[in-house]
Amino acid sequence: MVFRYGFVSNSSSSSFIVMGDGEKLDKNLTPKFGINEGECEFGWGPQTFYSFSTKANWAFIIGNCIFSYDAEYMKNFITETLNKNGIFDFEFEAYMIDEVLDKGYIDHQSVEDENATMWNSHEQMAIWLLDTFSYIELDNDNG
Repeated sequence: MVFRYGFVSNSSSSSFIVMGDGEKLDKNLTPKFGINEGECEFGWGPQTFYSFSTKANWAFIIGNCIFSYDAEYMKNFITETLNKNGIFDFEFEAYMIDEVLDKGYIDHQSVEDENATMWNSHEQMAIWLLDTFSYIELDNDNG
């Protein structure tokens, strides 16, 4: 996994997350995890991501970068979050997170606490993963 920190004079990319209000949680989905299920490179844009798998990958990368969470901790936290919301039918192993951490990245300007709020609580993680109005926005200023 690659993270770029600090001032970069030629950088023009940024990304951010938008959290829904928790009013529209999709509890009928079958969660899918891993690098083959969603995007795991967040840098250039412009692009918008709404899928469960891509939002999960973002959570894994930012959780590891900001809080140094390991794959087992994140797997357990997300499994508990999904179970609390009545979602039990999914396959999820820690190695799936390790693959995302090995290949994924979030551009330096986007590795901030504000983009990691899903880790504040199980409720916030549910809103991040399940709310149809939560998404990732990638962009740049190169027109």
